[in-house]
Amino acid sequence: MFSYTVRRLGSLIPVLLGMAFIVFMMIRAIPGNPAQVILGQQATEEAVAAMTKELGLDKPWFIQFWDYLSGLLKGTLVFR
Repeated sequence: MFSYTVRRLGSLIPVLLGMAFIVFMMIRAIPGNPAQVILGQQATEEAVAAMTKELGLDKPWFIQFWDYLSGLLKGTLVFR
């Protein structure tokens, strides 16, 4: 019974990572710039660029995913 439980818990980790990746990519697939949406239509180009940098949207996707995972582990459910 113990080995069964260990195997099941071991298979839980890849499933959770896979689901986190799917959610991350679905959020990234939404059209538009999140910084532009947050700031509104009247925002200047400089403000949008600053917000993009602040949110980390200028980083490669795998670094953004790592930041997302570390936030999930900390309990911070903000998508940055």
